[in-house]
Amino acid sequence: MRMEYTVREKGDKKMILQNNQIFILQTVHTTYAFHVLSAGHLEHLYYGRKIRVKEPLEIDSIVA
Repeated sequence: MRMEYTVREKGDKKMILQNNQIFILQTVHTTYAFHVLSAGHLEHLYYGRKIRVKEPLEIDSIVA
């Protein structure tokens, strides 16, 4: 199952990034990242201070 890349924006800021079963939610100060495993379960990748995210989204796109 291939998921399309989507972005939710608030003003000029990206709030939710989604691609390749990876989801990244960003607020002013925090980032939460997780991905969907092949069995449909969610795997936590990161939660904490806001970090940079490289595109395209891959597991190693999260840069602390």
